[in-house]
Amino acid sequence: MIKINNVPVLFTKIQNEVDTARVKDFVRAQGTSGNIVFLDTTNNSTLVALVCWLQRVGYDVVVCSHHDIDGQPSNERDVQIRMSSKYLSFALNEKLESPTAANIRPAPP
Repeated sequence: MIKINNVPVLFTKIQNEVDTARVKDFVRAQGTSGNIVFLDTTNNSTLVALVCWLQRVGYDVVVCSHHDIDGQPSNERDVQIRMSSKYLSFALNEKLESPTAANIRPAPP
């Protein structure tokens, strides 16, 4: 198991039920509650379902992602990303940090 500052860390994608099961097993091994942070995770319906489950079983969840889209969706994939982003924002009570290209500023030199 990898730890950063003595905090258990799991590196995985959240794209299907196998990934979801991996995360559920990981958090069950850590205890019954705590904080979960997803970094740079694609916004999709699998992640939405996992976040809702984690909240139901007592975890505080934050998602930091840049995977929302700018402007109006132009294809089916964009529509799925936008809907997942909206559901995550609602489920997380605005704890979804999702910068888009329109509001990202380069780091100062």
